[in-house]
This record gives sequence, C-alpha cells and structure tokens, in this order.
Amino acid sequence: MRNDNSNIWAVFAHLGTFSKYIFPFGNFIVPLIIWLSHPKDTFISNHGKSALNFQISWFLYALVLATFGLGIAVFIGLQYIDVNQLMVAEDYWLEHNQNWIFSTGVLAFIFICLFISLIFTLLDIIFVIKAAIASGNGKLYRYPLSIPFFKTEEKTQ
Repeated sequence: MRNDNSNIWAVFAHLGTFSKYIFPFGNFIVPLIIWLSHPKDTFISNHGKSALNFQISWFLYALVLATFGLGIAVFIGLQYIDVNQLMVAEDYWLEHNQNWIFSTGVLAFIFICLFISLIFTLLDIIFVIKAAIASGNGKLYRYPLSIPFFKTEEKTQ
C-alpha cells in the first residue's frame, strides 16, 4: 500500500520539470534525482521515469522543429537576399527596400514559428499538470507522444 509521502514525491517528479524556467536542464535533473533517490518505491520510480521520458521526448521534438524551422528560414533567406547587397551600408536597406515580399514572408514565418512554440509550451504545461494531478491521486499518467526511453513497471506497490 502506498502512503501519502509517495504521492507527494511523485507529484514533485512531475512539477519539478517546471524548474527548467529557473535553471537550465532542471526539467531533466529533478525527475532523475527523485527517481534515483527512491529506488525501492516503484510508484515514485515510475513517475520519475515517466516525467523524464516525456521531457526528453519533448526536447527532441522541439529540437527537430527548431532545426526544420531554421532550415526553412535559411532557404527563404537565400531565395530573396543577394549576398552582394549584404556588403552595402545599412542605408541601402532603408532607402531601397524592394524585397517587400521577403519582408512579409519572413514576418509571417516568424509569427508561425512563435505560434507553434506557444502551442508547444502550453501543451507541455497542460500535460505536466495532468500528470501531477494523476500522481497525486495515486495513478500512473501516460504522457501523450512520450518515447519510453526508461521502461516503467506496470504494477506499482
């Protein structure tokens, strides 16, 4: 039988991922420490592994999206920018901005990327809160789109 202390540690394993907003890689470090500091409690271990799996998966998805976005940005830029014009003084761009299509295309692309980033961040927050609520209720939460790098045990104490 699980005690309330196990539920609290499991909640911390999920909510601790928000520490990434305070210090770098906190979203990986906190669940890892909680998981490794409670090796005998399978409930806490499962939640630590689950939170860590999701954070690693989400990081990989963000990395792929950022790489894809950067590649498209470079491709768009190379279509419209004349490298020789980059050598000209900054006044040229102010006086002879003939690439308004480039300007609006880049702005639209930037706004699309920002919108996708916002959705990505909101989904991260929603999934983590749902996992914390489930762990507080003594249930194991399965994160959507999470790659199982660390296997969780089906049966808990």
